[in-house]
Amino acid sequence: MKYFAAFLSEVLVGALVGAALAIPIALVGRAIGAMKPGGFGDIVGALVGFGLAYPLGAGIGVIMIGRRVFHQIGLMWYTIIGAYVGAVIVGLLAEPTHLNRSNTALQIVFVVTPPLVA
Repeated sequence: MKYFAAFLSEVLVGALVGAALAIPIALVGRAIGAMKPGGFGDIVGALVGFGLAYPLGAGIGVIMIGRRVFHQIGLMWYTIIGAYVGAVIVGLLAEPTHLNRSNTALQIVFVVTPPLVA
């Protein structure tokens, strides 16, 4: 039970730190994309910013809670790479699993998977 609580807290803190990092980066991406008049540049910039920043923040959150609370010593780069692998897995499996038919389901899976894999 102790290990499950540790794992769950790492996932939750990873998701929170990922969101805290991704939201400002998505806003910056939106502002950069909106510089070009017309089109979908602002939406694309926001999605790219969120897609790149969330796994990084999720990995950082998992590292923070693992080191400070549970005194786990792991390789930082493996955790961050694992978070990005989780995001790529969601992107690759969106069509075969029909996640792309429901925006809510795709977003939930994208938010939960990177901290789980990290």
